[in-house]
Parts: sequence; C-alpha cells; structure tokens
Amino acid sequence: MKALLPLAGSLLTAPALAQTGFSIGAEVAAATDRVVVEDPGGRLVEPELPSVYVGVAGRYRFHKYGFAELGVAVKRYDIGIAFSELSGTSTGTVSVQVPLRLGGRIALLRNRLSIEPFIGHSLVWQRQVEGYRTSAVDYPVGNDAITFTAITNYPVSIYSLLEAGLNLDYRLGRSVHVGLRGHLFRGFGKPMVDDIRYSVNGGAEVIARQYGQGSFSAIGVGIRVDLVTTALK
Repeated sequence: MKALLPLAGSLLTAPALAQTGFSIGAEVAAATDRVVVEDPGGRLVEPELPSVYVGVAGRYRFHKYGFAELGVAVKRYDIGIAFSELSGTSTGTVSVQVPLRLGGRIALLRNRLSIEPFIGHSLVWQRQVEGYRTSAVDYPVGNDAITFTAITNYPVSIYSLLEAGLNLDYRLGRSVHVGLRGHLFRGFGKPMVDDIRYSVNGGAEVIARQYGQGSFSAIGVGIRVDLVTTALK
C-alpha cells in the first residue's frame, strides 16, 4: 500500500506546477441539432440534422482548479422534414453565438493531462430570413403516398442557450494544448418553426408543427496556446 502512494502522487498535479494566466484557443466540432415535433397524425418523426460548430475563445485561468472562457462561434441551423423512412432538409440560417463558460480542472500526469467539466451560457444572434415555402410535394412512404406543404419561419433573432460540457486537455511542451471536447446546448424558446400540412393517400389534411429551440450536441477537437502564465506559490 505504501508503495502505491508515490505513484498516486505522481499522477496528481503538484502545487508548484500550477499556474494562472491567459490563453486563446480554437475548436471545430461536429454537431447534431434537436427539434420538437407536434403531429396529431403521428406520421412525422424527428429528422437527422447534422451541422458544424466552429469557435474561438479566450481563457483566463484564475485558480489552479478553475477557469473562465469568453468566445465567439458560428453555427448553421437547418430544419428538416421526416416521414418515417423519408427525410429532407429545408432552408437554413446562420447563427453567431457568444459563449461564456466557467469550468474546473482535475489535473493528472504531473499537470500534462487534465479533465475539465464546464457549464456556460450563450447569447445567440440568428440571421432572420423570409418565410420559406415548400410547394405541395408527393412522396411514397412505405405503402402510403404522402402529400405535404411546409412554411419555415425564424420568428426571433436573439435568444439564449444553456450549456454543459467536458474537455479532455493534453499539454504539448510548455504552452500548447490539444483537446477533445463535448457539448450539450439547450434552448427554451422557438426561434425556428416549421408549419406543416399533409395528407396520407388523399385523406383528410393534418396540420402539424415542429420547431427548433437551438438545442444541439457536439463533439470536436481544439487547440489552445498559453500567452501569459504566472506560477502559483
């Protein structure tokens, strides 16, 4: 048991190695958007909506166990329409997001590797576009024929997202870090709305709606460079 103590100590950050300071980084992530479907006919399903999240951020490390980040990111949103096995993507819009994050550090391997959970809030500006109409379209879905029309609207231009995430950070040399980062973003309004009307096999028209709240998950890679560091005593 005593022989394990030096090994455990070597895995944790020694206080003399801890630093405060400022760094700047960039990230590219693959994202998956989430939408809410309201369909009394039960034929619409949530579509698959892949996207890309690209951002830069400045980080201030105020304590050996804590940091704050302020950044700017760009992300495109699409709203798709999916009937069981059939799906398509409607027109989209581009958003600019300003994330503010607060995180902690669990340092390992003599401060070279760290696990960094964080939470945050993003202010989002969304480019508003005119309502986009999909003309009546006939599609075979299984043994049925579905005819639908849709109007896409972006009713608000500014909204907020809450964020939770985890970063796995590895330091290369003295000042360069590479990382693997996962995010969960959650919105609460209806900044993206599809009003959909459809009929199955020429039957009664069903009025449905689906909307995006800005919510998405993302996983990406990043690089960060320390610009100013001060050793903690």
